[in-house]
Amino acid sequence: MLTKSLATGAATLALLVLTALPTHAVSPLGIPGGAGGPDFDGDGFADLAVGSPLEDVGATDAGAVNVIYGSAAGLAAAGNQFWSQGTAGIANKPEAGDLFGQALATADFDGDGFTDLAVGVPKEDLGGLNNAGLVHVIYGSPSGLSASGSQLWTQASEDINDAMEEDDQFGWALAAGDFDDDGFADLVVGLPTEDVGIGQNAGAVNVIHGSPSGLIAQGDQFWSQDSPGIVERSKRQELFGRALATADFDSDGFADLAVAAPYEDYHDERDGLVHILYGSAAGLTAAGSQIWSQDSPGIKNEAYLREEFGLSLAGGDFDGDGFADLAVGVWFQDFCNICNEGAVNVIYGSASGLSAAGNQFWTQASPGVSDTRDPFDRFGHAFAAGDFDADGITDLAIAAPREDIRTRRIFQDWGSVNVLYGSPSGLTAAGDQYWTQDSPGILEEAQKGDLFGLALGAADFDADGAADLAVGVRYENVSGKVDAGGINVIYGSLSGLRAAGNQYWTQDSPGILDVAERGDHFGHMLSTEWSTSGTPGESRPDYWNGDF
Repeated sequence: MLTKSLATGAATLALLVLTALPTHAVSPLGIPGGAGGPDFDGDGFADLAVGSPLEDVGATDAGAVNVIYGSAAGLAAAGNQFWSQGTAGIANKPEAGDLFGQALATADFDGDGFTDLAVGVPKEDLGGLNNAGLVHVIYGSPSGLSASGSQLWTQASEDINDAMEEDDQFGWALAAGDFDDDGFADLVVGLPTEDVGIGQNAGAVNVIHGSPSGLIAQGDQFWSQDSPGIVERSKRQELFGRALATADFDSDGFADLAVAAPYEDYHDERDGLVHILYGSAAGLTAAGSQIWSQDSPGIKNEAYLREEFGLSLAGGDFDGDGFADLAVGVWFQDFCNICNEGAVNVIYGSASGLSAAGNQFWTQASPGVSDTRDPFDRFGHAFAAGDFDADGITDLAIAAPREDIRTRRIFQDWGSVNVLYGSPSGLTAAGDQYWTQDSPGILEEAQKGDLFGLALGAADFDADGAADLAVGVRYENVSGKVDAGGINVIYGSLSGLRAAGNQYWTQDSPGILDVAERGDHFGHMLSTEWSTSGTPGESRPDYWNGDF
C-alpha cells in the first residue's frame, strides 16, 4: 500500500459534512460522538471539508480541498487548511484533470476519537492507465488533519480486490460506516465505470476496513451486481456505485450500505434502482440484501423511462424510532414527459431493514411544501440529513438547484432548498422551509446560473445541539471571477434553521487559504451523500440526461 501525507494546501470542488448522530462514543457510521458531524481536531465542534476538484494547483483542474474548523461562533477561518496532491507529505503530485476532491467521506478509521478525511481523485492516471483513480486518506489529530500517516489507496494497492484498469475512476464516490461494529469505521469506494464481466461501465464498489492503525487491506470486499447473493446482474452502463449512503436501517448496531445503480434498465430504460447491503460481524453481507425501485411492491409512484432513481441518496432517522430511513433522489422524475421536475422517495427502516410500510413520495407539489413544481427544477438533486431543530428527530434538506425563483422562464437556475422536518410519523410538510439566496437576511444575492444547492451538508459547527446547513453554490461568481464558487451556511436552533448569524464563504473570505479563481467551483460537494451535476470540467451541467 502506498502512503502519502498532507499539510495545508489547495481547494476542492467537493464538500464533506456528516449528519449529526446522537450518543455512543462512535456511531455505526464511525463518527466520534459529541460533535454532531466530522470533528478533525476533537474539540467538540464539527468541521467542514470543501472540495474544489477544478482548482488549478500546478496543473489545470488538479483539484484541492479547503477545511474550515468549527467554533462556539460557528465556522471560523482560524486554523483553516488547504490540501492538494502538492501539499507537503502527501503522496503523488497534482496533474491536469486529476479532480482531487471530487468526492469526500469523513469517519474515524483508526478509532482514536478524531475524524479522518478520505478524498477521491477519480481521474488520476496511474501506471499508464488513464483515469484509473485513487483515494487519499488524511488522519485527524488534536491539531486537526495532518499529513502524518496519510495513506494512498488504489486497486493496485497490495491485497485490494480486483485490479486497476483504465477508466475505472476509483474514488468517484465515497462513503463510510462501521459495517462490522468493531469500533473502527470502514471506507466504501465507488467505481461506477468499472467493467464487470462483459458489462462495460457496469460499476462496482470496494470496501476497505478500519483498524487501530487506520485503513487496512485485510478483509477488503469487492461488490458488484454479479456478487453471489445479490439480486440482478451486471450489465453495461448501469453505473452501480455512482451514489452511496450509509446508515443502520435495522438498528442492529452494524452500519448498512445503500448503493445506487441509477442507469439500471430495470423495468424501463435507465429507470434505476438501489441495492441495500446489510452489515454483520463479518462486515457487509449479501444475506438479506434488498433492491428498491419505484416499481417495488408498495412503493409510491412508478418507474418510468430515464428517471434515474438513486442519483442521490441520504440516510437519517426521520421518524425517531431508532431505525434509519433512506431518502432517494429521482432527479429526472417527469410529470410532463420530459420536464425533469424531480422527486424524492423515502423508505423507512424497521427491525427487518427497509420496508415499504409508510413510505413517502415528495415533490414541490406535495401538500404543504413551499414553492411549486416547475419544469427542470431537479428537486431531490442533493440532500442533507440533520436535526436542525434539536428535537431528536432527523430532518431533511432537499435541493432544487435549477429552480427559477424570479421568472417563469426556464434555465434561469437560481436554485433553492426545501427543508422537511422529521416527526414521530416521519417527514412532514408542517413547518417546511424554503431557502434561496434571496431569502430575507441571507448573505449574498441570487443570480442567474448560480445553482444554489448543487451540494448540501449538515453538521453542528457551533455545538449548540442543533445541526446547521451548508449549501454549495459552485457556479457563484466571486468578484468578477466566473464560477469561482461559494458556500452559504444557515444555522440551526430550537425553532429550526434561521437566517440569524448565517455565513457566506468563498476562497476570498478573510483568512481563508488560497484565492477565488475562475472555474474553481468551490463548494461542489458538501456532505458524505455524494451528489453532483454534470461532468466536472463542463461549463454547465448536461440538463437533459445527468451524465458525468
